[in-house]
Amino acid sequence: MLKNIFLKTLSTALNKVLALDPDTFERLKQLAGKTLAIELTNLKLTLFLSLTEKGFKVADQNDQTADITITGTTLAFIKLRAQQSMNLYKSDVKITGDMGLADELRKIFSRLDIDWEGGLSQYTGETAAYHIGKAVRGGMQWLQRTHENLQQASKEYCQEEIRVLPTRVEMDHFTREVSRLRDDVERLSARLATRK
Repeated sequence: MLKNIFLKTLSTALNKVLALDPDTFERLKQLAGKTLAIELTNLKLTLFLSLTEKGFKVADQNDQTADITITGTTLAFIKLRAQQSMNLYKSDVKITGDMGLADELRKIFSRLDIDWEGGLSQYTGETAAYHIGKAVRGGMQWLQRTHENLQQASKEYCQEEIRVLPTRVEMDHFTREVSRLRDDVERLSARLATRK
């Protein structure tokens, strides 16, 4: 009973969010009848997302085989979402099934442009929604800059302070030396082969 309420609530929430981007909602309608399975391996949970004319219907069981199955841990899905490109093929998430459909869904969701302020303005008014949206965008930009700064600081600390990672100059020098050594070994091998 509780599971059914959760799945119905998830379906409703997902469709309300997608409705905030009418273009994406329309593109998804064209895929009505397709089913997507999401397997969260660490939770031992599979969710089936069936595309209908009214949006997604989420269930934990499905009579037919899913057109696409996306498998991974919860952390793998979170990491995927954090990527700028959300490239499914270069992640810890595994995809099986209709790869053409998977690519079409990737294209649709890469163009997702949800009007959060428009949805929020129905409850708070336009002015409040604008200021909340501005604050959230500012917070997201701050998080992005902080993340980039932390990456840079970590890199510099590992390269300059504790010297556990080579710098770009050191790596280039090492690569040139390895190439030079390889060439020397090849010349020596050729010289030895001619003497035999």
